[in-house]
Amino acid sequence: MKTKISALMLALLSVGMVGCNDNNDPIPVKEEVVEATPTTISLERLGEYDAQIFGASAAEIPAYDAESKRLFVVNAKNGVVDVLDLSNPSAPVKLNSLDAKTHLANSEVNSVAVHQGIVALAVQATPKTDKGIVAFFKAKDLSFISKVEVGALPDMLTFTPDGKKVLVAN
Repeated sequence: MKTKISALMLALLSVGMVGCNDNNDPIPVKEEVVEATPTTISLERLGEYDAQIFGASAAEIPAYDAESKRLFVVNAKNGVVDVLDLSNPSAPVKLNSLDAKTHLANSEVNSVAVHQGIVALAVQATPKTDKGIVAFFKAKDLSFISKVEVGALPDMLTFTPDGKKVLVAN
């Protein structure tokens, strides 16, 4: 019985909303465009970077900044972000590392995200149950911008599409 009443209410609300159109113009109907799912994918290796720690760790999370042509990669073994120059994609070169230990003692980087020249690092504290930070740097010159205290074990950063907010999982 509840389902019938709910369906009736939904129908009445729909009719009421249509009646709210105070002009005589027809309500435009958006045509949904469905992209076909590809049946195959082709990948091509452009280059590679060897951190010299194979079997002991991994390049965990990458984030690319198109303007500076830099790739920011979480180096899980060292708890930092390696910064690679991809001006020549077939031969990436390590330029430096981003480390947040000066902004949060004895810390490790868990994640990285980039948006329009801003690099955000999710930084966990020691002990890992303490509050961490998100540290912000400029992609172009790696200079520190600011930091924000967040919850314990920050990870999986992502910028909102407008770049005004950063979401972080704790």
